[in-house]
Amino acid sequence: MKTTLLKTLHALLILTTTLFCQFNTAQNTELFIPYYANGKWGYCDVNGNILIPPTYNNKTTFFFSFKGQDFAYVVNNDGRTILIDKNNNNLLPEDCFISNSPDISYLLKHGGLVESSSKKQGLYDYKKLKVTVPIVYDSIFDFNHQIIAKKKNKYWVINYNEYNEQYKQIQTDYIDLEILRNLELYIYKTSDKIYKDGEKGKREEITYEDYAALKKKDFETVVEEFIIESTEILGGGHKYFVNMKGSDEINKTPDNNEIKVIKNIGFSKRMYEKKCGYKELNIVQKGDKIGITDENMNLILPIAYDEIQFDYYYSKRIVYIKKGDLVGLKFLMDPCHLIEPNYDSIEVVTFIPEKDFYIFLVKKNNINLYVGENGIEFFKLD
Repeated sequence: MKTTLLKTLHALLILTTTLFCQFNTAQNTELFIPYYANGKWGYCDVNGNILIPPTYNNKTTFFFSFKGQDFAYVVNNDGRTILIDKNNNNLLPEDCFISNSPDISYLLKHGGLVESSSKKQGLYDYKKLKVTVPIVYDSIFDFNHQIIAKKKNKYWVINYNEYNEQYKQIQTDYIDLEILRNLELYIYKTSDKIYKDGEKGKREEITYEDYAALKKKDFETVVEEFIIESTEILGGGHKYFVNMKGSDEINKTPDNNEIKVIKNIGFSKRMYEKKCGYKELNIVQKGDKIGITDENMNLILPIAYDEIQFDYYYSKRIVYIKKGDLVGLKFLMDPCHLIEPNYDSIEVVTFIPEKDFYIFLVKKNNINLYVGENGIEFFKLD
């Protein structure tokens, strides 16, 4: 089967998804947060104390749990992705690493795809911390919601037995597999027969002439491309700021000593009065700066910023602030601290329920880094 087909069967490695996982810290109660220093990545706790020294290339993932085992993906000095535990031990067999082949983890019960330096692939069980399918295949991939292994010109179907939690490799008589993408058909070829996937997952034998006609139809099918127009947004997914300074509501030449209410923000009053002690908020101006007060004109956010906007996704609990070209934020409900605008962009990346702790993704010096709700930066820049 052509390599280009394999590469598009599914999403890339789990690396891009683990940032949004829920965490289980049963083995180690410390919250391990990716930490950056001197061009390398390691881990620290919520107070910035180093737990695993920054020695890894590229950004590390957060730790997450699978069947009671905590692990994270890191890139070693050889440029290979491996798994480590919270004691910084490599969990993979020697000379093995996470494969950069298409991700088939959603089909696997306990494991992931691993590869050796000799370019052979197998499956590794995260629960049992051992290889469950030998690392002898040229490729392992998802084909029509089945795990397929290929070695030379032969194919195996890999089945999982729920009873004994074992994977079994069953050799097939296939000599080629093909996807007719525009028709969304899967084709199976043996030495003398051709099949297509039919209704209810059953394969239907077709003639060579039928196959040729399907190939021609697939080639001639026009796939329309839909372009979705989107509004340009700042940072990582939020239209952060309404420039209150440019609003007609603002007195262009206010008295520098006068605090003027320029906008009232309404809330679900019961929630905010119970948790924060105020019923509503005001955006206020003094001179050429703006801030936030409660209904009694008590300061909630200093009058020190150029632009402000509430994040409605979080029920207006988050206020994004801007000073010059830099951004920060403030949660209106404690315990989150004021995070001053020192960053090119900022957004909530995850919430850790066990710790009742928010972590924010920020960009500084063109690097994506992390900051805690306590205001501590989980990085050190030169």
